[in-house]
Amino acid sequence: MSKRIIVVTGVSGSGKTSAIKALEDLGFFCVDNLPQEFFYKFLELAEKRDVDVALGIDVRSHVIGSDFKNFFQEMKGRIEVLFIEASKEIIMRRFGETRRKHPIPHVKNLQEGIEKELQWIQELRQYATDIIDTTNLNIHELRRFIRKKYGSSDPENTMQINLVSFGYRHGIPLDTDIVIDTRCLPNPHYKDELRKFTGKDKEVIEYLEKEGGVSHFLNLYYKVLSETIPLYEKEGKAYLTIAIGCTGGHHRSVYVALKLQEFFKKNGYNTQLSDRDIYKN
Repeated sequence: MSKRIIVVTGVSGSGKTSAIKALEDLGFFCVDNLPQEFFYKFLELAEKRDVDVALGIDVRSHVIGSDFKNFFQEMKGRIEVLFIEASKEIIMRRFGETRRKHPIPHVKNLQEGIEKELQWIQELRQYATDIIDTTNLNIHELRRFIRKKYGSSDPENTMQINLVSFGYRHGIPLDTDIVIDTRCLPNPHYKDELRKFTGKDKEVIEYLEKEGGVSHFLNLYYKVLSETIPLYEKEGKAYLTIAIGCTGGHHRSVYVALKLQEFFKKNGYNTQLSDRDIYKN
């Protein structure tokens, strides 16, 4: 079979969908609410791709009776079953906040739907290898639990940090979480012999590294980012975009973005770097 198979199931409104999204952020190939007749085909395809997979099963899948039992009994020892639950009061409150109808059809009201599902879902609970009660958890705490339980020390499973250098004259990138302004640093543009180069060229790098204020600037941001990045991770953020800007996007921002990439890699973060405006006039 595939490397890892996790069946995510539980009560509607308990956080199952959020758990599946958290697994997807960890690199799992996820499918939710798949009809029961496609279960084996899905796992067969996953085997061919050799990927970690997560399969969402709940009352919508209509997995009942002998077929349901046969699936779990046959897959016992080959799958992990994550069962997510919450108190009836909390589930009713969450449905009330989202104003969504209960997935069980032909019920008189929300309470009847919840009670019917709770009776049915107990059969799945007996197969659980892990149980999470989200009664007192918010979505960020649930995502943290999933990352801790099913993640790994592989850098590919840490928060993705995207670094983008840019020029203010071309506008700040829209999908940005943190903006760093480097326009307070010495500008190589005003050195005729450096103007044609970029922040990746040794001539500009040597010039900036000779300026004492540049290293002090970098050390301040290393300290700030060292303390704030873990807070973003704690909130369950999968991607963080840091935009580094100077006037034209050719020299200072490119150099600082390069130094930040070295810093993050040294500290075990998965990073990507793009220089948006480096070759713009």
